[in-house]
Amino acid sequence: MISAKPVLNDTFGKTRIGVGVTKGGGHNGNIDVIFNTPLKTDQLGFRISAYGHMRGGYIDDVARGLENLNDLDIYGMRPSVRWQINNAWVLDTSINLQAIRYDDSQYYFEEQGRNKRSLQLSEPYGDNFVHGVVTLKGRMGSVQLTSATSFVDRTLHETFDASEGLPFAERLKNLSEDEYVSSNLIDIGDGEDFLGDAQPGTLGYFTREDINTLGHETRLQSSDSSRFEWLAGVYYLHSTSNSDRLMLVATESGAPGIVLAEKQIERAEDIALFGEASYRVSSKFSVTAGIRYAYNTLALDYVSDFALAEERQAHEKQKATTKLIPKIAARYQWSDDIQTYAQIGMGYREGGFNILSPFEALARPEAGSRQSEDFEPRELRSDEIINYEVGLKSYWLNRDLSLNLAAFYVRWLNIQSDQLGYSGLPYVTNVGNARNLGFEIEFSARPIHGLEVSGSLFWNDSELQDGNPSLGAEPGDRLPAIPEPTFSLAALYQFDVNRHWLATLSATYSFTGDSVLTFDEENSLGMGDYSIVNAHFEFSDSSWKLGLYVENLTDSRANTFSYGNPFTVSRNNQVTPPRPRTIGVYLERKF
Repeated sequence: MISAKPVLNDTFGKTRIGVGVTKGGGHNGNIDVIFNTPLKTDQLGFRISAYGHMRGGYIDDVARGLENLNDLDIYGMRPSVRWQINNAWVLDTSINLQAIRYDDSQYYFEEQGRNKRSLQLSEPYGDNFVHGVVTLKGRMGSVQLTSATSFVDRTLHETFDASEGLPFAERLKNLSEDEYVSSNLIDIGDGEDFLGDAQPGTLGYFTREDINTLGHETRLQSSDSSRFEWLAGVYYLHSTSNSDRLMLVATESGAPGIVLAEKQIERAEDIALFGEASYRVSSKFSVTAGIRYAYNTLALDYVSDFALAEERQAHEKQKATTKLIPKIAARYQWSDDIQTYAQIGMGYREGGFNILSPFEALARPEAGSRQSEDFEPRELRSDEIINYEVGLKSYWLNRDLSLNLAAFYVRWLNIQSDQLGYSGLPYVTNVGNARNLGFEIEFSARPIHGLEVSGSLFWNDSELQDGNPSLGAEPGDRLPAIPEPTFSLAALYQFDVNRHWLATLSATYSFTGDSVLTFDEENSLGMGDYSIVNAHFEFSDSSWKLGLYVENLTDSRANTFSYGNPFTVSRNNQVTPPRPRTIGVYLERKF
């Protein structure tokens, strides 16, 4: 999230108000405000933007008699200050605050009809986000310095109805009061608030994750136009993730019983040194090489109480990793309008630990034969990507047409993949090695005055080369959740209505190919294979804008992502649809 920087020599603002309606759902509304003013002309400026977006729900719960229950509210603001210290140095600060709230989850059950389902418990979702950054930029002779420090404070809440789907759900519902967990491991709220007026026997699974990060990067780079250019820098990141998970059962007395309490804390530190150099061999040909040295540490603390487990589980683990990541690229400038390039790059994701919680252990088919050492966390290896890419960037017809082409071959080693456990809850594990072939085409054209047409095509051909048969991952399988083709088209046409007013017509079309959620294609519900069409019409002058828009014009009914409630996802009947056809208008005023 990057905030626009304050303008130091002008005071201005903008307000936009909009309303809309979703087919078969509730009403929508939004308000956006921007204000900018110099505090000291050409030296100190302030800018703030604030917004509130309310989108009505469209999913009904027939069991509880609730309609349009998945309302969405998004609120936020982004204040920022710019200080032009002198001609060479500038200091920028900004804070981004945002709150997202879904009153209920976004999926329905296919057999009950479009946008209808039956649950015993609401499944709200919340995401509160604070991000701050301070950036100093300036010149020291022929060297440019950029130094940025940022922090993130984020809290996520999520609720799932666990009453159905668990292989041992009935045992949990029939526990006696003295069998409940009397644990004070976690504190994520009052159980009565979570369960509300749920019927006896309802199982609720509640999670809260607090994420805190502090990051810093300082880089130096050459700023002259010599044949040799370089940059070098240092990077640091400290992050803490505190995850609490709670499962409650509604009882006849109204007091919830705790059947599961888990706490997991991960502390990570990343330190990296990096550098890159480019050399223009000739006026047309240049080469670039870079390297990054990274040192990562991870510490895990885990503890859990489960009503059906023999004893509390507690683990502490630590690991450290070093990586050396090279990069090399070459570019040939055939003319001012045409260049080709080739590059080889590497990347990686730090590994972690897989924990077999007693909750998951009980759901395994071999649960009765497990040994205590099975609970020991197992190390998740880092995965690595090696990307080979060649491409063309070009302009044609006096730059009325741009065309970019790229082809790539990717080797993906020790793939970290999200999988579903026997209990339904997701976990991450290494599944083997894969390769991916693909290409991308992008174009933009202005065939006549006022008309611009653009589009892109992206094609993947992924294949697992060796895998984990226990996950249904066999050599030759394509990777889950990766559609083969995706493409999009967009058109925008502008014309003058009179001397003061401008009209704008635009439309977009996007297609997402089919994919599956897991490696087990035969038993995994498909997703993707859908198109979305949006249209927009606007009148504007120097101060006003009046617009009409339609989202999902054709009212597509696809499954955008086959994951909703983890405890029942294996039934293959959950559909997460795109928002149904939505029509809205807005009015904007600049001042």
